[in-house]
Amino acid sequence: MTEEKYDKEESQEELGMNLETYDDSSQYKEYKKKNRFKKFLKIVVVFIAVFVLASVGFFYGVIYPIINNTPELKGEYTPIVSSRIYDRNGKLIATLHGEENRIVVSIKDLPPHVWQAFVAAEDVRFFEHGGLDPRGLIRAVWTNLIAGELREGGSTITQQFVKNALLTQERTFTRKIKEAFLSYEVERRYNKMEILEMYMNQVYFGEGAYGIQTASLLYFGKDAKNLTISEAAVLASIPRYPTANNPFRDADGVPGRKNIVLSKMVIAGYLQETDRERLSEEKLTFHEPKKEKVFASYFTDFVLQELLEKYGADKVYKEGIEIYTTLDYTLQEEAEKSVFSHLPKQQIDDKGVQQPQAALVVIDPSTGEIRALVGGRGTDKYNRAVLAERQPGSAFKPFVYLAAFDMGLSPEALIEDKPISSGYYSPQNYARKFYGTVTLRIALEQSLNVVAVRLNQFVTPEKTIEYAKKMGISTLVESGEYSDANFAMALGGLSRGVTPLELTSAYGVIANKGVRFAPIAIQKVVDRNGQVLFEASPKGEQVIDPNAAATLADVMRGVVNRGTGMNAGIGRPAAGKTGTTDSYKDAWFVGFTPNLVAGVWVGNDNNIPLPWTTGGDLPAIIWGDFMAKAHKELPLIDFPKPKPGDKGIAISKDGKIIADPKKALGNSDNVSSTVDGSEGTEENIGSERSKNTPLDIILNNPTSEDKQSGTDNQSNKEKPRKPRPINPELDLKGMKSPERQEN
Repeated sequence: MTEEKYDKEESQEELGMNLETYDDSSQYKEYKKKNRFKKFLKIVVVFIAVFVLASVGFFYGVIYPIINNTPELKGEYTPIVSSRIYDRNGKLIATLHGEENRIVVSIKDLPPHVWQAFVAAEDVRFFEHGGLDPRGLIRAVWTNLIAGELREGGSTITQQFVKNALLTQERTFTRKIKEAFLSYEVERRYNKMEILEMYMNQVYFGEGAYGIQTASLLYFGKDAKNLTISEAAVLASIPRYPTANNPFRDADGVPGRKNIVLSKMVIAGYLQETDRERLSEEKLTFHEPKKEKVFASYFTDFVLQELLEKYGADKVYKEGIEIYTTLDYTLQEEAEKSVFSHLPKQQIDDKGVQQPQAALVVIDPSTGEIRALVGGRGTDKYNRAVLAERQPGSAFKPFVYLAAFDMGLSPEALIEDKPISSGYYSPQNYARKFYGTVTLRIALEQSLNVVAVRLNQFVTPEKTIEYAKKMGISTLVESGEYSDANFAMALGGLSRGVTPLELTSAYGVIANKGVRFAPIAIQKVVDRNGQVLFEASPKGEQVIDPNAAATLADVMRGVVNRGTGMNAGIGRPAAGKTGTTDSYKDAWFVGFTPNLVAGVWVGNDNNIPLPWTTGGDLPAIIWGDFMAKAHKELPLIDFPKPKPGDKGIAISKDGKIIADPKKALGNSDNVSSTVDGSEGTEENIGSERSKNTPLDIILNNPTSEDKQSGTDNQSNKEKPRKPRPINPELDLKGMKSPERQEN
């Protein structure tokens, strides 16, 4: 049976008709029409039901999870803000930031025309809508269609803030849903001016600048509060296309973009047409910063590492903390000049780094505050002042002498400069000579190696290590196969070496009458709200006897006045010690005045020798050059006068203290008659004294020059020495250094 027949039978039954009398009567047609309507109605109902169910399902299955996973607004919005590092006088020396370099500014501090330019350019109905603006979207679409190009965006300022601050830049349906939801939440929580302030501090302006303040400094070299109407219009034109529209990349397009914003300000009622016409012809001057080397880069890196350890990366790079350091901007400039002007350029190593390198550390011994720090030539990140553990050579000898003086020995105590051996170890003086019986004063001034070893044997290596540790040296090895507790330690032959920072700080203890202050680089840390997070409170510790420190300082003063460090003379009381390691791999001069302590190291990173470069040569010259400049405005202060020691003491051959020097040494007349600069004639260039000056003349008949700078403190005026000139173009490639004992 056909489908039509079934329909007719069914209809017949419903109408009460017989099949035989069935036909296409009007009654049937009416019935058929009503039946079709019912079927259509059923379809509509089913469709609506399906649509409603699908909508509900879509909302709970798609929209709701998106909204549910949308970041919640918690508390007050705090944008990522750059941190800043200042010197001790509040001068900005560095800005720390991650991907976003931002300085936050309050909208209350901005003239109205600044924010008006942004409202006119980005969202003219900003004060009328509730975060989403359908009218604005339709207007933008129509404007872009008429123009045939993208001239207006449909996003409100609120939406842009939400996208930049709370979401990603991805162009997806999910992000748009989140953006709309959060825009509503932002409008509900904040007032319009608060939203505008957050937007202007968040938006990107190109060239790594985030926020209106950073952009103003970048492009115009001024604070945002000082922006003119034209300058504000230029900045307001950038956020739409921050890469292409910034003035550094497209200077020719600036006038056109500026005038578009000015015209929009007229339409918005923020500007009169006459003013627009006048401002459209106004020429602007941009402040493009010079690509300069980061100032005090090694010091900044040193501070940064301390901050990261203490606070973590997020706080340092994102929370806008203010770091006030101990650095003196002027001294840092002078330190860099002194190093770079004297340091020769000899070779490029296999890492592409210019050699030799140098380090200079300057510390206030009365507080431990680092005033200047140079960690190299400034072309790499390796901070030699803080990280490089190098052999100190004779610059380590003062620790041995300090132990002796603290035990009661006088600088005039006699000691034998004669051959000494310990197993296979037989130290030699630099000049390969021995000078018989000498005083401890002369031995240190002329840096006699054998005497230092003999004296270390007398005080014991363990005692020398103890003093060095108390003064801040942390790299000494006290036990095991590579222990530094041996006689060679007196000449700076250490397992690990020392860093310029620690060695300079240790010498500061001598300058500061035996009181140690640990070196510090940070004075204070303040958060973005002005709350002090950290404030240094230096505390000194008396680690060595004040008279022992004064005695050693007095002896080391002679190093500068008539010893191996004469190139370091600065015309006022100064003390120090030279250091040159085996084969000339390291050269040092570390010294101090009552005002400042400074240490200089010179060498190659790869330990290739610097032929004939000694501590009394290049390092002493650099030290003297810097310290003379650093003390121009500092008061003239003399060292404290030590108490007189027992001149009747001698140290015998077997290392014992003998009350009668004549009995111990045979006859005091046997004291050596000459000494010739035991660190070699190279270190004594510039000396006005003959290298063969008799010892008794040195001790008993000082020259007028020595009288001025001697222990009697008759005068604080000291005559500066003229250093030997250094050839900066000296090429020492391929030159072989003679093997010399550490000195």
